[in-house]
Amino acid sequence: MKSVTVDGLAPADAQDAKLLAKRRAEAATRAVRQLLDGVPVRTSSHLSAPSSTFRRGNYAGIDLVPFQEDLPDCNPVPIPGFQR
Repeated sequence: MKSVTVDGLAPADAQDAKLLAKRRAEAATRAVRQLLDGVPVRTSSHLSAPSSTFRRGNYAGIDLVPFQEDLPDCNPVPIPGFQR
């Protein structure tokens, strides 16, 4: 793994919304660091609009960024006329 990005979110209308988002991001970051020791982790927290449809903005998102050379060849069949 090359790096990890953790985003804690909370709906803007939640009680202590900024603190909730920050705590959510910190908890998810601790878990990621235990699982992926030594991988750089970037942490942030945000407020979401109360009308957000995905879990009303109540979640922590974790994005894993793999090393590019580890990615599979998703297009193994040559495309006519394409040169590498």
